[in-house]
Amino acid sequence: MRGTDVDIGLQLATIANSSLPDLLEQWHALGLGEPPRLTLSLMQRLLAQLVQEQVYGGLPASAMRRLAAAACVDE
Repeated sequence: MRGTDVDIGLQLATIANSSLPDLLEQWHALGLGEPPRLTLSLMQRLLAQLVQEQVYGGLPASAMRRLAAAACVDE
């Protein structure tokens, strides 16, 4: 296993075992501003996604455009 995979594995395990107040501290430590009001489970999922995006990158621009287009609803 690569070093990055081990590091992210530890980060994700920490997130999975953290309380909501701890997750809010992690949110602030990442410099993300005011955290959203979410349940523990949703905050864990969101932080895990953000950590993975930081390490592996987010979605490609083409995928983001397709999602944005799919989200547009013409009335």
